[in-house]
Amino acid sequence: MFPIEHIQYDCRFYTGYKPCGKNETCLNCPQHQAREAAHGADEMSRWTFNGGALPESAKTALIVKYAAAGDVLRTASILPGLRKRWPELRVTWVTLPGAYALLRRHPMIDELLLADDAEAAGVLEREFDLLLNFEKETEACLLANRARANCKKGFCLTPFNTLAAFDADSNDALQLGLDDELKFRLNRKTYPEIIYEMAGLEYASEMYVMRLGDEERAARERLLERHPRKPGEVWIGVHTGCGPVFATKQWTLDGFVDVFHHFQDRDNVRLVLFGGEREREFNRSLIEHAGHARVIDTGCDNSLAEFVGMVDACDVLLSGDTLALHVGVALGKRVVTFIGPTSASELDLFGRGEQLVTDFSCAPCYKKQCPLDVSCMQALPASTVIAALERQLNATREESDAMDAKP
Repeated sequence: MFPIEHIQYDCRFYTGYKPCGKNETCLNCPQHQAREAAHGADEMSRWTFNGGALPESAKTALIVKYAAAGDVLRTASILPGLRKRWPELRVTWVTLPGAYALLRRHPMIDELLLADDAEAAGVLEREFDLLLNFEKETEACLLANRARANCKKGFCLTPFNTLAAFDADSNDALQLGLDDELKFRLNRKTYPEIIYEMAGLEYASEMYVMRLGDEERAARERLLERHPRKPGEVWIGVHTGCGPVFATKQWTLDGFVDVFHHFQDRDNVRLVLFGGEREREFNRSLIEHAGHARVIDTGCDNSLAEFVGMVDACDVLLSGDTLALHVGVALGKRVVTFIGPTSASELDLFGRGEQLVTDFSCAPCYKKQCPLDVSCMQALPASTVIAALERQLNATREESDAMDAKP
């Protein structure tokens, strides 16, 4: 493991995001090259490895989490823990436009700000009881450094403009970015567990949730009006995308075709196809090969709010490790997700689904291109996915029957 106490924060090769590749540890590294401090005396005076003890009572908190959208959404799992610890806490959250719609109606967020508007809203002039920064991006960390709070937890910037932790509670989270063996093989903490540890709070499997607004509900109702559900019919949402960063997370066209063929003859099952601009050609090919029978193609031009509303109309969601997965979890859907080049241990489905994790010894690798002739995602058989979907369909029906049986 990469010892935190050996980090040379002034080294030009150190970023805090991932291993520098120069040496296994910073201690006595022959490649060390010092850089000058990036900030003036005022900024340096605000940087500390002692963020302060958690307050006994707290009225205000500032949360900083910018991206990616799925990570922002699952970071909302911290909110029930904060409310449990400080029932009267007023939460201000700063994020980016891509995640704003996911949080804007959360009942435990009192003030939601875009990063560009935070300074204009006087965030830097206020005094918070607690600051939690779960974001590694430089601008977010600089905001965390500059903001005024009695207790600061999470990530910060050193005077050398490099990533560090406000206190020891975030050392493990920082270490995950520096030690591939820890992140890829040894870590067993889920993402919610990690952020609770960063905040110095006890984790009790708190979930992240979404609340639908008028736009989401309208999209849901339009879908149901165009495609009325039969009594007892179950809908499986299928999201074929994998996000823009790791194309290696993409499952195969043949695999999705086999899933569609399996369910298309079932009168009590409908398939609802989702995708964005990047999936337009893929989804077109999928429909061509699998046919239109009992498939609802929602198109690839939906807004985020429309997408969320239509996912809410589904009972089960099939998705890779991407935003769609976290939306399904936040909406309480049963999910089946396939995991290959990314870490499965950090995902939490809260007992409402299945992770289909590759058994390739090289995974997870976080590579953007796979050097193998057959990748882990290409090797995932459709029969495995179908079996998992069947189990989740059965669980959905059992839940429905139990609800109907209640007096």
